[in-house]
Amino acid sequence: MGPTRPRILVLFPSHWDRRHLGRRSIQERYEVVFYDRTLWTFPVGFFRALTFDPVAYIDKVARHAADGGFDGILSTDEYVGCAVAAAVAQRLGWPTIDPATVVGMQHKYTSRLLQQECVPEVVPDFQHMPVPPPPESELSLTFPFFVKPVRGSFSIFAAKVGSYQELRRHLDIDVFWRAGLRNMLRPPARLLRHFTSDATDVGGFIAEATLDGVQLCIDGCVHDGEVHLMGVVDAVMFPGTIAFERFQYPSRLPPDVQTRIAAVVRRLVEGLRILHGQFNAELVYDAARDSIGLIEIHPRMSYQFADLYADVDGVDIYDQLLSLTVGERPNLGAVGGAYRHSASLVIRKFGGSRITTLPDEGDLSAFRDRYPNARVEIYAKKGSMNPEMRAMGSYRCALVNVAANSAGEISTIRADVESLLAFEVA
Repeated sequence: MGPTRPRILVLFPSHWDRRHLGRRSIQERYEVVFYDRTLWTFPVGFFRALTFDPVAYIDKVARHAADGGFDGILSTDEYVGCAVAAAVAQRLGWPTIDPATVVGMQHKYTSRLLQQECVPEVVPDFQHMPVPPPPESELSLTFPFFVKPVRGSFSIFAAKVGSYQELRRHLDIDVFWRAGLRNMLRPPARLLRHFTSDATDVGGFIAEATLDGVQLCIDGCVHDGEVHLMGVVDAVMFPGTIAFERFQYPSRLPPDVQTRIAAVVRRLVEGLRILHGQFNAELVYDAARDSIGLIEIHPRMSYQFADLYADVDGVDIYDQLLSLTVGERPNLGAVGGAYRHSASLVIRKFGGSRITTLPDEGDLSAFRDRYPNARVEIYAKKGSMNPEMRAMGSYRCALVNVAANSAGEISTIRADVESLLAFEVA
């Protein structure tokens, strides 16, 4: 009989988690058990959040993990999963990031205060923005600036405002949406107060000076305080919007700029005292000013980028996550992947009121026949659109991760995605 596999509890698994962690190469080395569905869904999640107590949930999961003979717990879920997993691991004596650090990083205003202590030169001016906003005379920022919820995801209700009138209009959220936001933010607020005694309004917004330039992302991990960074991923927007069109790896930025960016992120991670686990940072590089700006940092990996690093570098960040979860040093060396370029393509709609047609199995089969190594995740549902259009100004239909040996091939695949995987709206 072979050695016992470490038993890992995966909390609130995403579709990406299930696909990557369900592979035979992983299952041969770990016993991965998926636990509970995500809370960040609509409408089911809305009603579950009404009564969900994350502190009591930590007790429940800790008992389940202890009684079930597990060796570690992980979550890539940013809503409450990362914090709950960290709290359970801490209670059971497993390697983990401090849950207080997690909730502090996830609250955009609190995180900015922490960032300012570590890397002040890359943090834009900012201020807390209640709803409704204070009188214009009390604003410390000059227009235009960005405003976004202090606790949110996918740029929900984030916008660039050019005047006080635009600011008031943007924050003039109707009663339904305001109640919905506050309800969904109740669990994160409970965790913030529990672990940090921070009474900052989780239902408010943060205003930040604009950061000009090209946006980018970096994933990394920390083992026993040693920081390791992956490569730089370019984040490309749809023209004239703040909506992502694709994430492309490796970055087109000059190597010396990437080295400077990596140094900033390393200082930030060390300053935040992230001693164990994975992280994902978003930054901006302004070539005209030769300056770096920090958007935010997340206490988790970006599962959307796992394919990108694997295809180009041959590095499996899910495998790194599992190693970290059981306290082992992760495999940090790039061995070389099968391709020179990779991308995560975002399929969006900017108009219409509802989805009328989705790609069928024939469409998906034809696309996979042409690009057998592509990974397709469809989020759109027939008839859906209005809520996300209202909150974000566009609707994310699907993500398609692809790889090729030239940037030009990536552009060709993008055109094929649009033609072969058509989403129609009315």
